[in-house]
Amino acid sequence: MAVDVEKLVAIDVHVHAERNHSEPQDPVTAEILDAAAKYFGGHPPQPSAREVADYYRERNMLAVIFNVDDEA
Repeated sequence: MAVDVEKLVAIDVHVHAERNHSEPQDPVTAEILDAAAKYFGGHPPQPSAREVADYYRERNMLAVIFNVDDEA
């Protein structure tokens, strides 16, 4: 896919994709999400890399997307 730099409005150099559709959610992430839901009053969104890319693309932005895991 080519980028039209004349229409580009921003570049975000550190974006997280919170979910992988091809893998089940690990137990640590489930615990973190449950704790966040209790604290903030609802579950936070977990966009996939494709959803994050689409979000930025629709806004004429580029993003460097990183996968997130809890193994470290």
